[in-house]
Amino acid sequence: MDFDSRSLQRIPSGSEAGFNHHTHPQTTWRSRLTPRDRWAKAAIAWATVQLVVVIFLEAIIAKKNSDYHHALEDATQGTTDSVRTGLVANANALTIYHALFIVAQAFQWVLVGDAVLTASTIQMISTTVFNFALFGYSALQFKQASDIGDTSNDIRAANLPAPHPTKTLEIIVIFAMALFCIGWLVITQRLYRVFGWSVFKNLGADISVRRRLKLYHVYMMLLKLDVFFFFGFDIQYLVLVILAPAQSDASLKYTHGLVAMPLTLVLLVLAFVAIRRESRVLMTATLLGLSGAIGYLMAKLVDVAQLGSTSKYSGSRKSLTFFESLTLALCVATFVIACLNFRNFGKGLKEQLNKARGRDLELDNIADRPGAQKEAPRWSLE
Repeated sequence: MDFDSRSLQRIPSGSEAGFNHHTHPQTTWRSRLTPRDRWAKAAIAWATVQLVVVIFLEAIIAKKNSDYHHALEDATQGTTDSVRTGLVANANALTIYHALFIVAQAFQWVLVGDAVLTASTIQMISTTVFNFALFGYSALQFKQASDIGDTSNDIRAANLPAPHPTKTLEIIVIFAMALFCIGWLVITQRLYRVFGWSVFKNLGADISVRRRLKLYHVYMMLLKLDVFFFFGFDIQYLVLVILAPAQSDASLKYTHGLVAMPLTLVLLVLAFVAIRRESRVLMTATLLGLSGAIGYLMAKLVDVAQLGSTSKYSGSRKSLTFFESLTLALCVATFVIACLNFRNFGKGLKEQLNKARGRDLELDNIADRPGAQKEAPRWSLE
């Protein structure tokens, strides 16, 4: 009997010898960022809308505040009282906050994209929490701008500009962030099921593996947050303290700018490589680096507490205390989770992740759910 090539492809075999099973091609990053699941698509779309809307509004606010601060400086030129000095310092600090808020919007978009890419429930939840923190920050931004306007009324100078020119726009940003946060609650709840099934499908039902995976995702999530908060603190401290006109200690520029900031980057890269390779040597170096970072942040926090009322921290004491406290808490949490992941080295999670990496995830191939129709496997002689 003659067989054509199409018939041969349908011949099953009890043994895989001589036969190759054609599987679906591996997914790409582009396909994962344009997933088939509607809630995964909604997450990318919602993050993009938030990015565009909030950055647009915040850029206008930053420009208006910059013009207001320049007009305020010109109107109070020649006065040397402490009220004027503190007012100008607070105005300069507010400019940095605008920049950080804009960067934070871009950062949340990256977090969402990476959460979809890795199907990480933990990162999706942390992104939602991060957005709620941005909502709170938008309210604090309004409060600080209002305080600057109130303080400017105490200065007796001619041609003072109208206080708080960005009040309306800042209120719009607050309500916009509240709306986006509500949307993130809904999207995260929906994606919780999608990502949960993806983990089950790719790593199985082994509880110990899932626990190790959870610690891995928590660690990776903390590293991503560390990037924002570590460099956010470094930049604030550099601009508001070290490069401030009142700063006379030139050695701080070299200590912080040329040592602390580059070491921050090295530490974060080292921490990432250590967990991906399960390198005990690199993880040990990471833990030592985190210990040094904790000590450095504690020293800076004590310095702010002791010298907060001096000209060194004029206009930056509250923001630095807030940012340093968050950064220190994240650093301690990263150290603890790093230790827990260190204990899991060599227990098979690395191999499981390498096998799962590149497969079709739930958000890419919904048809793989139990009970869904699947295509019959194709067999061919080669």
